[in-house]
Amino acid sequence: MVAAISSAAVKKAYPFLVLLAQGEAGLSKAGFVNCSQLVTIDQGRLLQLIGKLEAFKMSEVDKALAYELGLAPL
Repeated sequence: MVAAISSAAVKKAYPFLVLLAQGEAGLSKAGFVNCSQLVTIDQGRLLQLIGKLEAFKMSEVDKALAYELGLAPL
């Protein structure tokens, strides 16, 4: 499963969004992970690693995913 990443401006904070700073995970602009926009794709479509989040940021993504999927309260 893959969560969308966007560099659009965030107008309002939502519990399913995780903010990313410019340079974080190799991003050229600041952006966010949108855990409400999930898709499944074949692993063969993943051609190269673009970036990797630090453990503390992945824990934020985990919490946002749990919220979005109704697995745990924030």
